[in-house]
Amino acid sequence: MNRLLMAGLCAGFLLLSVVSMRAQDNKLPAVPKRKFKHNARITSVYDEAKNQTLVEFHIRVAHRGVALFKNGEMPELIAVKEGENISLGKTSLEKSKTLVRVDEGQMSFEMLFANFTYPGLLRLVNAKSVVMKVGQLEFKLVDRELEALRDLASRMTP
Repeated sequence: MNRLLMAGLCAGFLLLSVVSMRAQDNKLPAVPKRKFKHNARITSVYDEAKNQTLVEFHIRVAHRGVALFKNGEMPELIAVKEGENISLGKTSLEKSKTLVRVDEGQMSFEMLFANFTYPGLLRLVNAKSVVMKVGQLEFKLVDRELEALRDLASRMTP
């Protein structure tokens, strides 16, 4: 059982995921534009010189106990879709904060980011269920988060 479950249930989400995607040919279908049901803030900027779009999508995760990540060697961001592990690349630590709360005990809030490709994103968006793993930390993406990822993908040009 992972450390997150042993320490307690997730109190929220705090994983910063910066997604760098290049327009690439692949066999996965693009996500059509439509009205998406989520309240995420998605920002994107296209760099014409690099033929690359930089997209930010935030997921917040908090966990009980001490910080799980230190500067130095960081773990991969792994998505588990229908039993298949999909590597989305190395993470980097943006910042880490640990607090002691009277009602909840010691809580850590860590902000990480990872760069991954458009094809990697497309492998996730059609899933009904995705579990994200970063080292010992594991959490399930809920419907509104998957919907936000679909919205993000619909803004990209394959």
